[in-house]
Amino acid sequence: MKTFLANLTVTATLWIAPAACVVAQTDDVALAADTAAVADDAVELLPDTAGVVVGTDPDEMFGVPHEPYNGDVLPDPTHHIRPAEWIVPSSAAVVGALCVNTAWGKRVRNEMHEMLGAEQKLHTKVDNYLQYAPMVVAYGAYFAGWKGQHNLKDRTILLAMSAATMAAVVNVSKRAFKEQRPDSGAKNSFPSSHTATAFMGAEFLWQEYRTTQPWLGYTGYGLAALTGYLRMHNERHWVNDVVAGAAIGMLSTKFAYWLYPKIFHEGSSRGKGAKKRKVTAFGVPYCSSEGAGVNMALVF
Repeated sequence: MKTFLANLTVTATLWIAPAACVVAQTDDVALAADTAAVADDAVELLPDTAGVVVGTDPDEMFGVPHEPYNGDVLPDPTHHIRPAEWIVPSSAAVVGALCVNTAWGKRVRNEMHEMLGAEQKLHTKVDNYLQYAPMVVAYGAYFAGWKGQHNLKDRTILLAMSAATMAAVVNVSKRAFKEQRPDSGAKNSFPSSHTATAFMGAEFLWQEYRTTQPWLGYTGYGLAALTGYLRMHNERHWVNDVVAGAAIGMLSTKFAYWLYPKIFHEGSSRGKGAKKRKVTAFGVPYCSSEGAGVNMALVF
């Protein structure tokens, strides 16, 4: 009986040992395969993963293509505008326009005016200067040595294009809608030019520093929002005037950044050796109860 058990034990040992070897070899093969797969994945990462690893601008991860950062030229997502960036402010402008002549729109704007208007309380003229604050910050950051998307010449051209577009749309809209102001009989309330100017500057600031100093862009939007609030607080505008003005300001700058490379360069707006197109610019001065300025046009 003891001899039989001893033989059984030896036999079982002989069977188990090869099986263990097979398992060990199988584990080694699987581990080697996993290691190779990891190595392959490390060679070619998915776009989103690669963006996280190298610290790429978030716009790269969300489908906005731009040139890779080479240490000299910043990756530039500013000339690639996604559909949502047009749709949202455009919808806001349309809603603001509907409030001018519709019964429900007038009811909403009157209720908001009662909530936000100062009536006989203290008014302020700070908004007359605050509207330019985002633009001042953009140039202040440049002269302070903070690198943005464009040099001084290019950003000035972009700002001029934005201002020309904004001024044209605002002045045409004022003459077309003829909305009466809440504090007077003047029929040039819609849209708010102060708010449009402020948000044009805020969008300009955001586009220039979105990849390097995004907090500057947030600051610009805060200043623009304060400008819009003060226009209602001072009873100079209805809420729909301010909403539409903000939308027009943002859209004007987005349009300028989208159009710029198509006017001044062939192909990429930042490519070396790109051929420049001949462009003719001219301006026409204007004067109204809102103020004076120059409407500019580009022919190309």
